Amino acid sequence: DYDVFHFEPTAHFYEVLASEHENGLKDAAAHIASHLGLPAVPPVDFDWGIKMEPQHAGQVRFDRPGAPIRIPFQFAGRGFMLGTILAHELCHVFMAERQIFASSTEEYEPLTDLTTVCAGLGKLSLNGTIPEPDGDPRVRLQLGYLSHHMLLYAFNQVNKLKGITRD
Repeated sequence: DYDVFHFEPTAHFYEVLASEHENGLKDAAAHIASHLGLPAVPPVDFDWGIKMEPQHAGQVRFDRPGAPIRIPFQFAGRGFMLGTILAHELCHVFMAERQIFASSTEEYEPLTDLTTVCAGLGKLSLNGTIPEPDGDPRVRLQLGYLSHHMLLYAFNQVNKLKGITRD
């Protein structure tokens, strides 16, 4: 069933993420972690000093207790992008718990994006690949490792394979 499989990011969910408060970030992470069936919610925080390539928008620290998630502060207030980042980073945790790995980062990151779709977080991933509603239309930041088109294709294929329709 569509509503059971897919995580439904509501307007309120995105408002909480866009609030720029870390409590909203933590609450959103808890909802996503619950959907994934994770036994614990990793700590998640904005990080002022994190330096990353533009396409990398978050980081899970598996070398630290609880596998904390760090997100560059530049994404504070960007609800759709934060939803995509949380879906991706929490799917890293989901995959690690199930011992799902790849031989290289070049394989592992797109596999993680696909996992977001296969785990019912496709809407979060898709929504973050379009410009923010109130954002500067000249600013286009490609989050993730698959294009919007490829994520949409995967989303439709997963729905077809699971026999899920919107009706």
